[in-house]
Amino acid sequence: MNYIWESIAILFTGVFLLRIAGKKATAEMTALELITVLTIASVIGHAIPEYNLLKTILSLCSLVAIFILIQLLTIKFNFIQKLFIGTATPVIQDGNIVSNNLKKLRMFVEQLDAKLRENGISSITDVKNASIEMTGKLGYELMKHARPVTVRELERMLNQLQLNTHQHPTLDENGETK
Repeated sequence: MNYIWESIAILFTGVFLLRIAGKKATAEMTALELITVLTIASVIGHAIPEYNLLKTILSLCSLVAIFILIQLLTIKFNFIQKLFIGTATPVIQDGNIVSNNLKKLRMFVEQLDAKLRENGISSITDVKNASIEMTGKLGYELMKHARPVTVRELERMLNQLQLNTHQHPTLDENGETK
């Protein structure tokens, strides 16, 4: 029974340390996912020299059960989500860099520029809002002038152009409507 509490202690300690380490350290996974994977790997690695299969299986099962329980609780309770998963951190709001949040993330403007370039954005002035998501990725909304045209917008423009053409028929060289 003691090893189950040890597994819980390892999980909570790992999540806490990764949350302190920051979002950049987790890359693609949330802190909870990363520490669970690392702990499982560690438990498996220690099981081989100890030859304690039952203890290993119970530890892994308890880790996965705790992981699933925490995931379910994060869906129901926002404070648990904030504690284990975190929240997105705004780094650009209304076209302006949020310097305090960059400092909290221990991120330089140059690193933010690099994340923007990775997403095909050449200038901060093209970004209305941006945040560093829980996975460390950049989420963003472009300014209106920098947004690509969607199929819906293109169809609307073509329909408007056709309506304008029918309302104002063009004349040929003889002055007759086409």
